[in-house]
This record gives sequence, structure tokens and C-alpha cells, in this order.
Amino acid sequence: MRKTLTIQDKEYLQWVKDLGSRYRRSQIKAAVRVNEGMLRFYWELGRDIVEMHVEERWGDNVIKTLYEMRFKLESTDTPNH
Repeated sequence: MRKTLTIQDKEYLQWVKDLGSRYRRSQIKAAVRVNEGMLRFYWELGRDIVEMHVEERWGDNVIKTLYEMRFKLESTDTPNH
């Protein structure tokens, strides 16, 4: 039978608490970086659509087509596809 480890040392308990806090902060920083990157991508996409007059050049359904194609674009960007 496995026994539960019980450590009451205050320094150890504080260290474990600090580890949890640092881990959570790292997760939040990573999420913020991803969100910044995606926001930049979509802003640039919108700018391209306007500057290139996309709908005028390729039709009203071009945005819908791009949306549907995103799955194909994602799969071509990964190895082994």
C-alpha cells in the first residue's frame, strides 16, 4: 500500500506554493503571446482584404471560401501532410 507523503516543513510548503504561482504566471504569459500573435494575424488579414480589394477582385464569397479553406491551410503547415 502506498503511503501519502506529508511534509510540514514551512520552507518546503512555501516553495511548492511559489512553484505553483510561477507555473500559472508562465501559462498566462504564453497565452498572452499567442493571443497577440493571432490578433496581429487577423489585423493584417483585414488590412490585406481592404488594400487588395479582395471582394471586388474575386467575388463576394471569397471571405467565406477563405474561412472554409483555413483547415486545409492548417494541415499543409504541419509536418507529415
